Amino acid sequence: MQTDIRERAAGSFVLSLRGELDHHASGEVIARLRECTGRIPFRELELDLGGVTFSDSSGIAVAVLARRLTAGAGGSLSIKNTPPQMQRLFRTAGLGRMLGETTMQEGRRK
Repeated sequence: MQTDIRERAAGSFVLSLRGELDHHASGEVIARLRECTGRIPFRELELDLGGVTFSDSSGIAVAVLARRLTAGAGGSLSIKNTPPQMQRLFRTAGLGRMLGETTMQEGRRK
């Protein structure tokens, strides 16, 4: 799993993921989420999943934690470019209802 953080504007971050998101990779992703939401100022995080080639239930855990961390820091979360496999996983887990349908934006893989 490769992660990349880009700051678009003060307090506005994009965290891009590439590769397989599984139990072994989730630790790195969680550390990067905490890095973004721990910055001051923090306003918003875009989680770009366009480069994810596979995800197990760790993807659900990462999405839920991202929502908790951004809300706890007083910011907002958007999830973009969700690959079809993760869309099915998120739908099955009911994440649309949990995160808000507008939070998750389905997209095509890059």
